[in-house]
Amino acid sequence: ILADLESPETEPDRTDFPASELLDRILEAVSPAARQAGIDIESDYPGDLPVLNADSGQLHRLFANLLNNAPRHADRKVALSAAAFDRQLRFRVEDDGPGIPEDARDRIFDRYYRIDSSRSRDSGGSGLGLAICLEIARAHGGSISAGASEKLGGALLEVLIPC
Repeated sequence: ILADLESPETEPDRTDFPASELLDRILEAVSPAARQAGIDIESDYPGDLPVLNADSGQLHRLFANLLNNAPRHADRKVALSAAAFDRQLRFRVEDDGPGIPEDARDRIFDRYYRIDSSRSRDSGGSGLGLAICLEIARAHGGSISAGASEKLGGALLEVLIPC
């Protein structure tokens, strides 16, 4: 998957779709597992987010990856928010976990990089998820970054996608 995304010949299969409907579907898909793990997912986005011209499957993968990843690091809460500004959709996932050390914030998007080197593939995935997210964002002319959540005190992952 990652090799396909990195190939210059691979272009997103763009269609028009409402961003809020995509986020609704992702929340519906990931919320049961989060609840079962004792994590509350709070969402904050208007129902009238703009229509995106993008590959809905790829963006679903990107946003679902972030939302599936956050509960692994959260103590009890994950927050999803989205807003449109300056012809961009800003999508944020925040948690109340330990956060991402400042010196690791760029490297977490590298293939196989793990902040906690003791985590195995069995307990923490393949180490490719955020690299895939980065390539999907780039393929859509967007970006992804990591920081500290002012709202919840843990990690903040922010995606910007043109709309």
